[in-house]
Amino acid sequence: MVGGAAAIAGCLLPWERLRFSGVGLPEHTAVLSVLHGSGIAACGGAVLGLGCIAHRLVRPATRAVRDALCAGAGALLIAGAGLFTTSGGYRPASGPGYSVSLGPGLLCAGIAGVAFIAASLITAHGAGATPSPSTSDPSRPKRRI
Repeated sequence: MVGGAAAIAGCLLPWERLRFSGVGLPEHTAVLSVLHGSGIAACGGAVLGLGCIAHRLVRPATRAVRDALCAGAGALLIAGAGLFTTSGGYRPASGPGYSVSLGPGLLCAGIAGVAFIAASLITAHGAGATPSPSTSDPSRPKRRI
């Protein structure tokens, strides 16, 4: 659930702020959202992750495919946020007449990605640790093959 909330926040909050000021011109601030560059991959990861959460609410039993899709959603969120800072958006910097700073949405998308991957690993590990019904009931006779 934390990953879903962070994914929604990551897609709705601004990812970058650009401030421009020219000689004799007033300062102008532009806010860039996720829907450009590789930030689109992060939005895809958020949609996939929210679909996994909805499926888990409807069918709570562990599913390996769903856990793999949740991990993939986390990877998309992390990759989209990471690539955005290196190639998709404007690099955080400043110079004469401009400055670029990162917004809170980028951090939320990265946190959501980590949360989705961690939840998938915990669920997969927990599913592998539960004993099967044939070995958990000592009163049941063991079958020989």
